[in-house]
Amino acid sequence: FGGLGGAGGQGGGGRGGHSLGIAYLGKSPPSTGVSVTLGMPGAGGLGADMAGNGAAGDAKNTLEFQMAAP
Repeated sequence: FGGLGGAGGQGGGGRGGHSLGIAYLGKSPPSTGVSVTLGMPGAGGLGADMAGNGAAGDAKNTLEFQMAAP
């Protein structure tokens, strides 16, 4: 029989949530006549130490999502 597995390491913090005005796929949406008010992006989660803390989220007027490959 194999030996016992080692103890797992301490986890890192997750990335904070984003604040997005318009998220889209494909062609960029029109930007004229549009008003976007962004909120504050979320703070990153705490990790085991400063090096393991998650990054803060982003605040962007627009964000293009990429289509997944079939």
